[in-house]
Amino acid sequence: LGDEFVIARSRLLSVGNSSLRTADEVVRPDGVVAARAEAVMVRTDRVALKSRAFTPEERAALEALL
Repeated sequence: LGDEFVIARSRLLSVGNSSLRTADEVVRPDGVVAARAEAVMVRTDRVALKSRAFTPEERAALEALL
């Protein structure tokens, strides 16, 4: 809480049909990792209220980050 700033890092771990998984860290200025998390994000269709697959172009762009 006393740090003036922190560094937030996020790394793509995997890409699914309609989801992706990340590893995330919050790092203090002295290099100490203050928090770690993994997250799964699912792409959704807001009208149908269900998951929606990535397009081939989106999937290719995401996979290029792996």
